[in-house]
Amino acid sequence: MQVTLRPFSSAKQNMQLDQELLEQKPGSYLEFHRWEKPSFTHGFFIDPNEEFIFSDQIDIAKRATGGGILYHGKDLSFALCFPDNHPLAHFDTLEMYRKLNQLMMRAILDVHPCEIDFEPEKEFSFQDPFCMSKATKFDLTVQKKKVLGCAIRRKKGRVLYHCSIALEHPKADELTPFLKRGDALVEKILENTYAIGSDWNQLRERIQEHVTKNG
Repeated sequence: MQVTLRPFSSAKQNMQLDQELLEQKPGSYLEFHRWEKPSFTHGFFIDPNEEFIFSDQIDIAKRATGGGILYHGKDLSFALCFPDNHPLAHFDTLEMYRKLNQLMMRAILDVHPCEIDFEPEKEFSFQDPFCMSKATKFDLTVQKKKVLGCAIRRKKGRVLYHCSIALEHPKADELTPFLKRGDALVEKILENTYAIGSDWNQLRERIQEHVTKNG
């Protein structure tokens, strides 16, 4: 497993590098994102023109994975990519999602002891496209609040797992000016997100240890 701490980059650059891991590079990679400015990323089924108010103050980019909208600025996020015969892989994508999220749970508990549960059944809906506004099946939750947002993409024998773990709650005015759904959505995001309050580097080290130990 090759581990990289990327330089500070735009959202578009980070997502392009993720795409290259999936489509162009053999081998296994764990690459931690760093952001030049606060950013939104969105799954490839999201229409950004329907969701965002564009501004020079924020970066917006499409992820190679599916899923909803994520805010990056007070989180730890990374791309984990490997071939589908890797020990971390599973033929059932949903089971692999559970397996990888369980790995993240162990890393989080190393730095933030708490009672983490798995959401048992809810499915993702584009009626509510912001990833952290509602937990879906096999997401990690604390007190029914979502701990991380992640998605998986499989392509040509490879797997890309994109994950964002909330470290701090964003302020409402960091989100509202850029989202067309406005205050009601932002309120829901803040109500349903659990921020673990960990140091970025400390959590990064724990994730790196658990991932490399298992693959």
